[in-house]
Amino acid sequence: MLSVPFKKASAADLATPLRSYIKSSLSDADAETYAGDVAALQNLRDAVRAGLGAGGPSPKELALYYHHLTQAEPYFPVSDSVARVRLEWNDAWRPSSTAALSSLKFERAALLFNVGAAAAQRGARADRSGVEGLKLACKCFSQAAGAFAAVKDAVAPAIPGATSFDLSQSGLQLAVHLMQAQTQACFFEKAVLDRRRALSGAAPGTKPMKGSMVAGLAGKAGEFYALALQLCDAQGGNSGAISSLLDSPLDPSWVSHLSFQRMCFEASEAYWAGQHWFEEGETKGTGYGKAVGWWAEAERRVGNALAAGEISELSPSLLAGAEALRDQIARQKRGVEDDNAKIYHEIVPGPDRLEAVKKIGIAKPLPLPQLLLEFMENQVPQRLFRGLLPKESRPALLRYERAAAACVTRTESEVKEQHANVRRQLAEAGLPGAVEHYASDQGEPRLPDSLWARVQRANQMTPQLRTGSDAVRTYAATQQGAANRINAAIAAEEAADLEFRSTRVTAAEPWTGVSSAALLAEYKKDCQHYAQLLAQARASDAQLLRQIGDGAFQAKLGLLASTRGDLESRLPRAQPLAAHETHSGFIEPRPRYDTTALQGKLVALAQALSEREKTLQALKASTGSEGLRQQLSKTATDLGFGKPGQSSLSEEPFEVIADAEVRRLEAAQKQLLDALGMEAPLLAQTLQENARFQQARDVDPVNLERARVFRDVEAAVVAATTLVDQLGEGARFYETLGGRFERLETLVNDAASAQGLARADYAQVGSVAAQRAKQEDADAALARQLADQEEKLAAEAPEEKADDAIPADAEGPTPNGGGSAMNPKNWFSWGKKDSNASDTPAAANPNPNPNPNPNPNPSPSPAPPAPSAAFAAPSALGAPSLGPPAAGAPPSFASLSLAPNPNPNPNPNPNLGGGGAPTLGRHASLGGGSGGGGGGGSVQRLVEMGFSRQKVESALAANNNNEEAALNSLLSA
Repeated sequence: MLSVPFKKASAADLATPLRSYIKSSLSDADAETYAGDVAALQNLRDAVRAGLGAGGPSPKELALYYHHLTQAEPYFPVSDSVARVRLEWNDAWRPSSTAALSSLKFERAALLFNVGAAAAQRGARADRSGVEGLKLACKCFSQAAGAFAAVKDAVAPAIPGATSFDLSQSGLQLAVHLMQAQTQACFFEKAVLDRRRALSGAAPGTKPMKGSMVAGLAGKAGEFYALALQLCDAQGGNSGAISSLLDSPLDPSWVSHLSFQRMCFEASEAYWAGQHWFEEGETKGTGYGKAVGWWAEAERRVGNALAAGEISELSPSLLAGAEALRDQIARQKRGVEDDNAKIYHEIVPGPDRLEAVKKIGIAKPLPLPQLLLEFMENQVPQRLFRGLLPKESRPALLRYERAAAACVTRTESEVKEQHANVRRQLAEAGLPGAVEHYASDQGEPRLPDSLWARVQRANQMTPQLRTGSDAVRTYAATQQGAANRINAAIAAEEAADLEFRSTRVTAAEPWTGVSSAALLAEYKKDCQHYAQLLAQARASDAQLLRQIGDGAFQAKLGLLASTRGDLESRLPRAQPLAAHETHSGFIEPRPRYDTTALQGKLVALAQALSEREKTLQALKASTGSEGLRQQLSKTATDLGFGKPGQSSLSEEPFEVIADAEVRRLEAAQKQLLDALGMEAPLLAQTLQENARFQQARDVDPVNLERARVFRDVEAAVVAATTLVDQLGEGARFYETLGGRFERLETLVNDAASAQGLARADYAQVGSVAAQRAKQEDADAALARQLADQEEKLAAEAPEEKADDAIPADAEGPTPNGGGSAMNPKNWFSWGKKDSNASDTPAAANPNPNPNPNPNPNPSPSPAPPAPSAAFAAPSALGAPSLGPPAAGAPPSFASLSLAPNPNPNPNPNPNLGGGGAPTLGRHASLGGGSGGGGGGGSVQRLVEMGFSRQKVESALAANNNNEEAALNSLLSA
């Protein structure tokens, strides 16, 4: 049995482009979250590649990598322009030929091809000498056919770009047909083995399968081999020209093997058709003439197979099986032919009068999931990249994030501006320090505790003025450098692209890629926008730094650095309590102003400011995208995202969800801003009450002076805290802008790298195309030279010696284009049909000798030269069972050779599972008649062909336990 070689992969870095894609399309946090999943995918690829280099990867690793890659593919639109990664695999049939694409579909196709190859090699290693080994081989080859069919139908058609021959539709169909042929051959072997065991008594109670059914199985096997061979001819050409031989997708020894198997199974079909008619004659009294006719046809077919095999120098084990079939046919044909001539006198039909055998196709590709699950040891792993959003949701997510950022920026700005205005007006009025001091004044100058606490907090913040100033300067310079680098990278790439197009691209090979100017246009706009924001921020920084260095502000900082005693020393001492004379002449103390109402207004205003701050923080917390991400992820899952074969999604469902979230934010923002407007009336009432307080208080000059000191201290506190807050906001702005510059720089560099690789590929393709054209011209010249030599030799040679070998000094075709001598008949060994090997019926062939060489003592033909690396023999392709089967592992039709008959009956059985050379006649025992009855044997055989027991029993019951009729009804259902 032949097994399919593995495709081998070159090293590739999947992790870097996948991480970059997540980072650029989603966020840095997402890139960190899924870093482990990216690494796991890379590790699986590395393990598979290492296994391929060591002779064969673990089936479990193959299946796991394919499983995870299939689920990851929808998340990553890997291409030449996005997340570019060079994935290179060689051609399984032509190991020196490679293909490289930036496509996960290409990677999946190569992986799934290797899954099929692993199943095929497992089947080729199965011990087919027993029933269980044959069942295992049938299953493995059917699974391999299913894997190759899945590549052909579901994966390969979606690959963007040209690939290698093994992933072409023809190459994959070739693999499918080869696996079907070998599956069918295993079914045939099992049918012969079961028949032998039934007739020998090794399986008591089991009736042998009818000869017509065995013939149908053999015929279908030959048909599958023929289909595979046709694909080889279609690719390599069927004209016999040397140039087409050099282009054959398979090593010539494979083609020879396929051709030999086809002819042998066709011979087996004819033999078993003859056996069927012989059994009909034994049971019904007629059919011997047809048996002789079919055996004569079988004899002709096996003769052609042996002649072709000898020319192709196939392995002795293959030829021995065909020779055993030839001898068996001859023995049975002689006995029946003699009986028919003497006793039955039935007409022996010629080849063109034989009834066609109904072929029975049991070999079908098995579903792929069953094979993958078996390779993964029936354990489905937890999927990678769970929760990662599809690219179609990115516009909605970005729009929401921008709307949320704008909402927070506007709301925070208005709240802070409003609160700063309230604090400024209160500070100008000396509030709340003046009223607090007045309410607690017992005549001694004392700074209110609440005002002193604010002074201490402001003083502790003053070092941040220096560090904050340094930070914004550093941040600004860093971001300016990033902007300059991005602009330089864009300009350099546009210049390189323009130079390449003007100097390297020709009209004969036009450039189909997008220009760098068009590709980078959006990035250029983003960079300009960010640069404008940076310029505005730097202008604001300059004004802020000038304000910090201003002398008036430094005086305020000095005030904040004072001790409490220093500040209280600025407060004038109170004069003795003023008195006034009443109309009665009594001296009374001056009445104090009641500050309860003013203090109540201040408390209410402070509570309103605190409440707005809490509401603002709640709004900021609610603008995070985590909740939206969960909704988008659920929607994507509901739409089938992440399932194998899922096509791209629509952006509309994600936009609807994002719109709803934006409306929610806008409603919360409006509610907060409406509440903010209620602070203005409360502030006005507070200031009105303060004016009445000041009017009553200002009659005392001491109170006026103290109020001035309190205003100065309050103003210093407000100025310092405001500047510190502004510096902090500036630093946060630069951090955000830096992240955007970093992401933009990554995108620009990735795009430039992708364009560079595309230009390199264009140049390489042009070079390869030129080399290919040169090689094609050389091949054509060689073909013409060989044709001229052949015509010259044919003209010089005598007519009766037309088939003699070419002289040793004549050049002949070799797989690597060399010039070693070769007999024209040896061209068959390179995969082409021998023109002298006739497929016509024996009656139409004037030369009955199966050896087409008229020379009775032919000299052995020279051995064909060793294949070149590009056309390596199957055994060199790394597969464990490639090329002709090894000695000791006979081909399928070798099952026809006869083992000693354990039945002591002196009359040997006439079927192929019986004893030595029988003398066939009316009295030969068939041990079970026609073999068409039901019973456990029929049920078991049909179940082993892949049908359910219930359907088999129903079909047998409906067809009076006729196994052949039941099988036909099952196949047509």
